[in-house]
Amino acid sequence: QRPELVYNFRDLYSSRSGLTVPDRCEAWLDIHLPPDAAIGEIVTELEEACLPEDTRDSAVETHFHIETIDAGYCLPEKGAVVEAIRDAYNDVDIAWQSGDFRSHSDANQLWAAGIKPIVLGPGRLENAHVHDESVNFSQVMDAARIYQAMMRRLFAGDT
Repeated sequence: QRPELVYNFRDLYSSRSGLTVPDRCEAWLDIHLPPDAAIGEIVTELEEACLPEDTRDSAVETHFHIETIDAGYCLPEKGAVVEAIRDAYNDVDIAWQSGDFRSHSDANQLWAAGIKPIVLGPGRLENAHVHDESVNFSQVMDAARIYQAMMRRLFAGDT
């Protein structure tokens, strides 16, 4: 029971077997965690769920593999760029919403290298890069208005 954990199926494969039970199945999950998540405990819980005691000596062969682990992060809400973004939201009458970054992406790699990446855009992160990914066009338009207002504040001196 981990309500802070958000996941999506990246891929799900099985062998083609018609109307019989497939001889294999493979699932790839993206798991998104907040910065303060107990990653070690969560990995152990996932291993225990994927490799249950009652299947270890049976004909069911299970494997568990973690490709990458990157902690989430949370930027302090201060500084010129953050203020420009917050003001840009206000300029276009959209409620400011900030939060933790809970995903594996280049942003985590940049954060680990000492760079402060800001992830800003339309849609929902847990729906990104999936087969049926989509974003409402109104969200794209809102994002464009935010980007424009932010650039004006940062580079044109608009206040």
